[in-house]
Amino acid sequence: MFRVLIVLSSIICIAEGIPLAKKKLWKELTTVIFLVFIAIFLGIIKVLDMTNPIDILNNLIYPFGRKVFRH
Repeated sequence: MFRVLIVLSSIICIAEGIPLAKKKLWKELTTVIFLVFIAIFLGIIKVLDMTNPIDILNNLIYPFGRKVFRH
């Protein structure tokens, strides 16, 4: 699954990146690459069954909220 994720994201990056590079749209190319890297990162987290950022924030904030609101 990890290899499929890398291959598909590489194909997307190449397909979207080559026309942008030919037109010298560097900001748009940077944005596409950044968004693909975010997608790869989130895909790796999903494949490896790691906790996502929302779970981490809930684990940090939930005890504080319980003390403040006394539930």
